[in-house]
Amino acid sequence: MGGFGFFTDSVVRALIKEAQKESPSDAAPSWPLASGKISEFAIGMKIGKHWRSQVVFSFEVEGVTFKGSAPVLSPEEAQSNSLVEIINNIQAVNVRYDPENPASNRLLNQDNPHFPFKTDYIES
Repeated sequence: MGGFGFFTDSVVRALIKEAQKESPSDAAPSWPLASGKISEFAIGMKIGKHWRSQVVFSFEVEGVTFKGSAPVLSPEEAQSNSLVEIINNIQAVNVRYDPENPASNRLLNQDNPHFPFKTDYIES
């Protein structure tokens, strides 16, 4: 029985370490930038005063098209129909991508100051 507690602690530590690798404070801000466009937007659910949704975007690196997705947390005052209008009016997005693996990519608010919503947060 004592070994089970050690195993559980090890698994929890590994999960925390993996989540920390995925945090917006990791290497993503130093990755190269590519210009992309939003191809899809899915309205999620209302949580408290915010809407949690998802955007899908595409971008090119050396002639190859990559896709990515990012969670979107809307401002308090946004309604679901106004989110669609906001997304439809965004002409371009700046995407950070891992130069060794462009399929690993991020939309960061610091690179997209025109976003009226939050994208670079950790989902709980």
